[in-house]
Amino acid sequence: MGKGWYKYLIYLSIVFLLFGLYQANYLKVPDIHNGKALAVSVVLLCIGFLGQGLLWFATLRSTPYRSTLPEAMAAAGLSIFTKYIPGKVFVILGRAGYIAERHDYPVSKLSVLSLHAQLIAFWMALSIGSIGTFLMEGFEEWRWLIAVGWGALSLLIFSQSANKLLIKMVKLVLKKEINIPWLPFKDVVKILPAFAWPWIFFTLAFYALVRALHPDPIGFEVGFGLPLGTVVGIIAIIAPGGIGVREGVLVAYLLIAGLEEAAAVSIAVASRPWFLIGESFLFVFGWLCDRRLKS
Repeated sequence: MGKGWYKYLIYLSIVFLLFGLYQANYLKVPDIHNGKALAVSVVLLCIGFLGQGLLWFATLRSTPYRSTLPEAMAAAGLSIFTKYIPGKVFVILGRAGYIAERHDYPVSKLSVLSLHAQLIAFWMALSIGSIGTFLMEGFEEWRWLIAVGWGALSLLIFSQSANKLLIKMVKLVLKKEINIPWLPFKDVVKILPAFAWPWIFFTLAFYALVRALHPDPIGFEVGFGLPLGTVVGIIAIIAPGGIGVREGVLVAYLLIAGLEEAAAVSIAVASRPWFLIGESFLFVFGWLCDRRLKS
């Protein structure tokens, strides 16, 4: 790849983001019942997104491919919209490409490391999001599906045997051997707090959003719907950025939590532009970090 290729990836991601939002007709202003709760939700959301840079920094620090925190923030921020490009591959390449170019690291190895970080992020989102399904009734069928997904991810992340099996599968499909970095259990455990940061704040932020958009008091358990819906949306390969998928999961989650259908749909739809505020914040923060590094 030529130098600076990730910049074109960023431009392409913004195009896909705008097209996806326009096509899905999510750019609507919902009825706001609690302005203070909405403001709190946005602040918590932005704090959560800062954790995206922190977890990438923590991942790199656990390997020979070191970087500074501003570099990790720039890499995470500038690549945040690449998840809206169908395929989900480019969000992994984007943050890896930024660090690779600054330090002349092999982009292939950093991309695989970025994939490993993404798997840990999925695992953490599923771990935190599933809490709500155990705190409320009506999620019995969900628990089995979540347990299977959580177990599979746990093996892939923490088991060296599963890692070796994955290498064999990749070799079988691609007809060539690729060295997939495996972080020892003790190293993964050390960086787990950094991965928990975003999802804890996202949970708190979504609860505050529901309080802002729903006229009646609601239990804190609804907050866990966002990490659960997000991880399902990210896993969905076809929908760019999980547009439509996450909202569907949120509607189902909120309905089971006791919200009426109209309120559940309204909150789920409103969560997309609201989440975009946090993504835009991280993008601007990453851009500022990039400007400062270059100056």
